Amino acid sequence: MRRCDTCGRTGNATIGMGGATICNQCEPDVREEMDRLRQAGQPVNVMHIARRIFRATNRGSDFLLKDWPADLRALAEDRASRDGTSIRELILSAVEAYVSGGST
Repeated sequence: MRRCDTCGRTGNATIGMGGATICNQCEPDVREEMDRLRQAGQPVNVMHIARRIFRATNRGSDFLLKDWPADLRALAEDRASRDGTSIRELILSAVEAYVSGGST
């Protein structure tokens, strides 16, 4: 199950759009911004649009993970790549499993 890059939720039907995963609920907002940018003659980057909307609606949700061992990060990046996902998605999935009482 993919996580929407615009709202951060899983469980909704999603589509791939310009390298971003967008849920059906967020698609109209993303398309509206895409149309606005095109009309203004500006470049359209769907991932940038999705992340901008996410940051605007989820203030304080960014954090920097510092000082984690290089070998652990390399293993995580390798596994995420093999699974066709990102480090962000991997970390969010691990946190979801942890808070729901699942295994980590």
